[in-house]
Amino acid sequence: MLGIKNRLLKNQDSRFKATLSFPPFIAYPTMLDFGFASEQEIRLELGRRLRAQRLAQGLSQVELAERAGIGVNTLKLLEGKGKCTFENFIRTVLGLGLADELQSLLVLKIDSIARMERAEQAKRIRAPRARRRAGDGQ
Repeated sequence: MLGIKNRLLKNQDSRFKATLSFPPFIAYPTMLDFGFASEQEIRLELGRRLRAQRLAQGLSQVELAERAGIGVNTLKLLEGKGKCTFENFIRTVLGLGLADELQSLLVLKIDSIARMERAEQAKRIRAPRARRRAGDGQ
């Protein structure tokens, strides 16, 4: 495969170069660093990733919307602008059969013993009860 690709690249004929370009209808995944991205960039990237997953599975927007139990326009808005409710996002992920992708989302990462101890203490702390006002009769 590499030999053919190299021979085509060396060839100056533009017809051969055109065959090396990626199809425009497939959304290829990009690696956006969420740590440096804005809220809007993250939403757009998640929408693109869902679209790429849908296309990889060979599903139309209508088919995925039916599987997910959401409207086609809702799915278009999610894929195009990254806008939807959290419920519809999860429905779409489940419709794509990607529930396992959500498993590691927001899991508390413990990288030291001290942090592990703080995490254990945080589990045991309860919120203080609301004080009763004098004169409430209780």
